[in-house]
Amino acid sequence: LVNRLLHTLLGHKRFQKEESPLLRIVAMTFTEKAASDMKVRLMGGLEQIVAAINGNALPEEQIKREKFLAHIRDAYHTTHAEIGRRARKSLEDMDKAIIGTIHSFAAHILRLYPIESGVVPGFAVDEGDAFEELFDKEWNRWTGEELALTSPRARLWKGVLRRLDLAYLKDLAKRLAGFT
Repeated sequence: LVNRLLHTLLGHKRFQKEESPLLRIVAMTFTEKAASDMKVRLMGGLEQIVAAINGNALPEEQIKREKFLAHIRDAYHTTHAEIGRRARKSLEDMDKAIIGTIHSFAAHILRLYPIESGVVPGFAVDEGDAFEELFDKEWNRWTGEELALTSPRARLWKGVLRRLDLAYLKDLAKRLAGFT
């Protein structure tokens, strides 16, 4: 994936006139660790390209990178100077790159268009105990209604609870929601 990103950033024609090709792509993963690894590896690849163009790479790395540079140059009909410009510009803009999880990308879009999305501008994603608190509140409300003597399903629940513990059902509900 990092190699594909390098191809896109350094050679793709669609970005030849762009000041910053890195700001025109999105790279998404499922986990923070994978996103972090991708960003670190991409930055390392760009740094190696710049070092190879400047002649500052280690000899064995220089040979490997020169082959990669020749491939980019020939495949995309570009120059070493343009590849170097793009690599340096991408490194400068790395802190603004949209490389992250699907969730962080969705939050980014919501922040760009808060009014259209119906969210408060500048909202923050609560990654604390929000799910636990909301689940407990809703669980208590739901069990209060479902297990009441006047509930239309009171007999059904009485039979279920003879065989299963309520704590087990709560844990099962959490797992089905996918948060534990």
